[in-house]
Amino acid sequence: MREFQSMNSSFLDDRTTWNKINIIRITKSSPGPDPNLVLIRSESKSKIFNRTFRPRKHARPWFTPELRRLKASRDKAWRSFRGSRGLQERQRYRTLRNRFKTAVRDAMRSYYRAEIEGCVSVAERWRTLRRLGLGSGPRSAAGLPVSVDELNEFFVGPPDGRAMVGARPVSRDVPYEKFSFRYVEPVEVVEAIARTRTDARGTDGIPVSSLRDCLIVILPVLLHIFDCSLQTGVFPTAWKSALVRPVPKIGLPRAAADFRPISLLCGIKGE
Repeated sequence: MREFQSMNSSFLDDRTTWNKINIIRITKSSPGPDPNLVLIRSESKSKIFNRTFRPRKHARPWFTPELRRLKASRDKAWRSFRGSRGLQERQRYRTLRNRFKTAVRDAMRSYYRAEIEGCVSVAERWRTLRRLGLGSGPRSAAGLPVSVDELNEFFVGPPDGRAMVGARPVSRDVPYEKFSFRYVEPVEVVEAIARTRTDARGTDGIPVSSLRDCLIVILPVLLHIFDCSLQTGVFPTAWKSALVRPVPKIGLPRAAADFRPISLLCGIKGE
C-alpha cells in the first residue's frame, strides 16, 4: 500500500525529467519495455515510501459500542493530561482508564462464558476454546516422535521391558463355595452413572451426559443387557474395544517411554 503522507518533497523537483511523459508514444512494433514507463516506475519507487499493513488475526466480537465510547473518552483524557500535566486531568485519566479496563474484562468474561455454556459436549467445548484462542491446538499422530506401531508395542509389553523367566504357577487348595450371579438392580445402574465425572467419548461416540439425560427411558434396556451378559458370558463387541490416547509425561517427549496410555471405553462399559 502506498503511503502518500510520507512522500518525499523532491518528488516534484524540477531535476526529475517528468516532461518526458508528455511525449509518450504507444507503438506496437517497439520491442522490450518502454523507456518512459521504466522512468515512471524508477522515479515513483525512489520518491514514495512503502508500508505493509497486516490485518488482525483475531476479531473482538465482545468489543461493544459502549466500550468504543469508553475508549474514546480515555484517549481524550490522556491527550488532555499530556498537554497540561495537571493533577485534575491526571486523576480524570486514571479514572477513565480503570473504568475502561474493568468494562473490557467484564465484557470478555461474559462473552466467553456465553460461548462455553452453549456447548453440549466436551469436544465441542474444546473446539470453542481453540476458536476463541484460549486453548492449544490438537495433537496429531504426525507430530509424534515415534511411530504408532512402536507405541502399541510399548503399551502392551511388560512394565520393565523384560519377560518373566522361571515363573511357575502356584497351586493352592481353596475351599469350594457355590457362586452365582444375581440380577442387577436399577438403583445400582443409576448410582454408577451418577458417580461418573468424565464425559469423554469411547468407541461408541456416546458421552455419559447423554446417557444420564435419557436414563429413565433406557434403564430397562440397560438392565436387560447387563443381565444377559452375566448369564450367558457373552458381552457386546463394543465393550471389548477402547480408544488408546498417548499422553506425554514430559514437555518434549522423544521416546515411547515418555508417553502413558489413556484408554477411553464406552460410556456404559466404563461404569
